[in-house]
Amino acid sequence: MRKFNYITPPDNFLILPFRFLSTIIVRKISKLNITPNQITIFRGLINAVSLLLFAIGKYPSLVIGFILFQIFEVLDHVDGDLARYKNMHSKTGELLECVIDTLGSQTAGLFGLCITIGIYNRTGDFRIFYFFIAVVLGRLLWLEFREPLFKWQEKKEKMVGKNIAGYLERTLVSEQNKPKQKFLHFILAVYTWRNQFILWALLLCYPIEHYLKFDPSFWALALIAVINHALWLYALVSMAKQKTGQKKETSP
Repeated sequence: MRKFNYITPPDNFLILPFRFLSTIIVRKISKLNITPNQITIFRGLINAVSLLLFAIGKYPSLVIGFILFQIFEVLDHVDGDLARYKNMHSKTGELLECVIDTLGSQTAGLFGLCITIGIYNRTGDFRIFYFFIAVVLGRLLWLEFREPLFKWQEKKEKMVGKNIAGYLERTLVSEQNKPKQKFLHFILAVYTWRNQFILWALLLCYPIEHYLKFDPSFWALALIAVINHALWLYALVSMAKQKTGQKKETSP
């Protein structure tokens, strides 16, 4: 069986279908006069429509919004793959992508706010806004404690003469095949794909609420809030352990 040649190889199974579709699309449109920036702007417009549909909160609008957001996610990989395929680089494109992704796909940003408004419009339960505030606060605290942890890790790696692994997974989770590491990898996968987690909860909210009598999207946002806070607490504890370990190493 011939191996599929990705433009950008997927680094986990969750991103595989997006990389697969992106590679096919880029090879089809590469000869057309389409730039990566045009793809980025187009997917930004798609994202804006999907956010509006999420905020409405009615189930038909959620289904359409879900489909549009998946198109947005595929195009998120298409613009980057097209730039690599055509060997193109643009600082404007990087800025556009950063703004669109931060506002339009982060649970702590406009994406999460629209989801929250939609859940409130559907359920009338004001507690959902407390969960959203908890999501935002957890994200801010993670950004606050992540930087010192990474700097400490860099300093430690330089001291022992090893290359620094600057990625979240390599910093917080070792590659040992242990239950603890597997659990942390799962938590990080949910954290990395938390927008998809809440989207699938929205898509399934009607049948689950009808038969099981609870709203999965409501509790999915609550779980994301818990994970956001668990990560910054883990970073804080890890940093404290590293400092304690260095003191023991340097003590006579």
